[in-house]
Amino acid sequence: MQTHSAPFFIRSLCVILSIVSLYLGYLVYLDTQKSLLNTSPQPTEVNHSHSNITQTLHLPHSSPPPLEPAPELAQESEKSAEPDTETKSTITSKPPNDPQAIEPYNHTLPPINTHKKESTKPRIAIIIDDIGYGQTLGQKFINMPYPLSYAFIPFSPYGKKLALHANQHNKLVMLHAPMATIGNHGKWEENIHPNMTDAEIENMLGNMLADIPHVQGVNNHGGSRFTQSSDKMRVVFNQLKKRDLFFIDSRTSAQTVGLATANAVGLHFAERDVFLDNSKKESDINVQIDTLIATAKKQGFAIGIAHPYMETYTVLQERLNTLVLDDIELVPVNLLLN
Repeated sequence: MQTHSAPFFIRSLCVILSIVSLYLGYLVYLDTQKSLLNTSPQPTEVNHSHSNITQTLHLPHSSPPPLEPAPELAQESEKSAEPDTETKSTITSKPPNDPQAIEPYNHTLPPINTHKKESTKPRIAIIIDDIGYGQTLGQKFINMPYPLSYAFIPFSPYGKKLALHANQHNKLVMLHAPMATIGNHGKWEENIHPNMTDAEIENMLGNMLADIPHVQGVNNHGGSRFTQSSDKMRVVFNQLKKRDLFFIDSRTSAQTVGLATANAVGLHFAERDVFLDNSKKESDINVQIDTLIATAKKQGFAIGIAHPYMETYTVLQERLNTLVLDDIELVPVNLLLN
């Protein structure tokens, strides 16, 4: 009996140890599965409220805070540009492999006063005024693949950077020179005023031109008062002529003496025909573009002025693609001088 009881005891012990080992293995397996579940990504949290679905995204702690929107621009009777409220972005073109990238207008700008036509098509030029306060919208307009002209406000937050960006894209750069308005009511940029001495006007104009790089011409920002002064306009025009720059009269006053003074000085000159976006309704902007085209067909050319509004951008994107159907040629404004 003793000889048989020892093996039986050993076999029983082995069975018990096997059962304990299997049980411990099972406990380890459960603990592993629990750990995996705890470390897996948590699902997106969805909050259903009033039929609007919002997602709570868990951003890493290293994400930068949102930047402040561009500063607001003074509203004036001459229609200053509305600042964009989008987040600031670095002024760089999209990479070539970006399917959303817009190819820049990449033709060499013609020299001043080469306005003789090579075709019989009526010509239009469109100046985008008030560039410099909204960086994002300003860049969107400059990136449009059309030979538009751009007028930059001196001493504005982004005027210099955007002018450099425009020049890199072979776009025509102008100084949008602030000039005194009737009453000078409300907030207004530092401007050229008829009460200044000739030396003060020359100094102010020189500072403005120095602030915006690659300027080829000038037009007036405001100026309903200043452009009525023949003596003071002559001071400005003499300085522009010395620098071989042209002037586009925005015609913010029907009593402007711009044309007569330019003829007297011998300055390269033209006048605005149509404001495109005094109303920011897209339907009204379309009507004004129709007026610009009709004016060009009547007199052979026409100059329009617009502003960096999102509504204007949307309409121009649609209409400029179809100018060929209207038998119209879009050109930089320096081809329509004198």
